[in-house]
Amino acid sequence: MRRLWRRLGRLLEQSRIVLPRRALASGDLRRGDRLQIGPAVFRVQGHLRFNSGPLAFRLEDLEGPKNGPVRLLEHQGTWTLVRGEGRVEVPVECVVRYPAGGT
Repeated sequence: MRRLWRRLGRLLEQSRIVLPRRALASGDLRRGDRLQIGPAVFRVQGHLRFNSGPLAFRLEDLEGPKNGPVRLLEHQGTWTLVRGEGRVEVPVECVVRYPAGGT
């Protein structure tokens, strides 16, 4: 019993450091990666860098109806999801990446 109390005491005295998760950057995305944005899931099909600076990722909608191209635009740390004619600003914290090949 005494051993148990000592172990509990050591556990309580240990510091718990939780490092913040690094925000998703455009360089992290690779072809084949899956992205979850809200309830929707997409697959990255490719990317294109515009002369003006922004980077656009071509996405495939894995769950929804196919109603036009889906793009994810990144410009100076802001992300915009373009579905057909609609544009939605997406906080980078709301994008979850599942790497292709389990890496």
